[in-house]
Amino acid sequence: MDSYGLRRFDGMSLEDFRSGAANGDAIVAAAVSQLGVPYVWGGSVPGVGLDCSGLTQYCYAQAGISIPRYSEDQASSGRRVPLSEAEPGDILWRPGHVAIYVGGDEYIHEPQPGDVCKRAEGIAYFTCAIRYREQGERMRKKNRLMLAAAIGMVAIVVATSAVRCSVAQVEQEQEAGGDAAATAQVTDQSAHADPQSDAGAQPAADDAAAADILAVLEGNAWQADGAPEKTVSFRDGSFIESDGASVKLAAFDVKCAGEGEGQLHLDVDIVRDGGARTAATIIVEGQEGALSVACDGFANEKRYVQGGASSEKVRATGLAEPYTGLIDGKEGELATAIDAWCKGHAPSAAEASFDGEVYVDVNGGRVSATFHLDDAASTIVTAVYEDGAFSVLG
Repeated sequence: MDSYGLRRFDGMSLEDFRSGAANGDAIVAAAVSQLGVPYVWGGSVPGVGLDCSGLTQYCYAQAGISIPRYSEDQASSGRRVPLSEAEPGDILWRPGHVAIYVGGDEYIHEPQPGDVCKRAEGIAYFTCAIRYREQGERMRKKNRLMLAAAIGMVAIVVATSAVRCSVAQVEQEQEAGGDAAATAQVTDQSAHADPQSDAGAQPAADDAAAADILAVLEGNAWQADGAPEKTVSFRDGSFIESDGASVKLAAFDVKCAGEGEGQLHLDVDIVRDGGARTAATIIVEGQEGALSVACDGFANEKRYVQGGASSEKVRATGLAEPYTGLIDGKEGELATAIDAWCKGHAPSAAEASFDGEVYVDVNGGRVSATFHLDDAASTIVTAVYEDGAFSVLG
């Protein structure tokens, strides 16, 4: 046991068990005790036969922590953590498979039929880590309230314990073994199948939840803690990172969305130049009185905190005739309309520069002009003047 940097847990107090470090040691120690145990599909008997989620459930039980039996339920009930912030004892998750993180780049898992419980390297194989043991109920409630405020008290439609991820993702994992329960939930051919696992109801729930989470991401300014020149902004299925000198762009496709344990999360495929796709989780959570967003797919920083929106009204600059005449000299109302749009979509912007192009719909009585914002994404907005009033489109 000493070779694994562990300590015995049979003499720990309840207070020890409630501490993250002690629980982590106990969980890893339990995983070590099962090394060499055969993989058995649906297995839950330690020392005899386990599947991947049977192993994780057993290990947590040895630390006095009750978690769901199946991998997708384990993922949806715990707190998601970026792989870069994983701690020994956390569960590593990807659709259809789970493992116990032991530290460094290593984990212990039940891989597949015909194999045995073993140590392996390469945690990047997984999407994120799942944590059960660190937050008290008071902090979870505080984070839930903070997130509710962030989305304008809009109810998240995906229940804490019922996040529905892509069936196709789960089916792909079955070729490599993984969690017997994932197949059971999809095919409904097992006595352990979740009777509430209604895949047919998934798309609407995920779409609504994803829209709420994307609104939070796009409606906030994000910056690195202690390094405000490093920022990330979200827009139209992509995120843009800036370090003050250069900008990096990545697109993402949402695979699954949900909330729980004071968090919002999006499981995504990130696409960068060259078309390579990387699975990752974007996590939004309350942290020390503000929101933070974390993702292993970020290039500059793995976590950003909520930055303050510009306290000054966004300035509309570069205005000139004939545009000012076409909008009846209402430069102040134009700036107010652009400022209102920026507060909800590009909160870090402080200036909107007129690009000199004006479009006039003579028959419709509509005047349109485009402006470039000074946020990291260099967002372009269109100000439309019609019937004496402005509207702004992004």
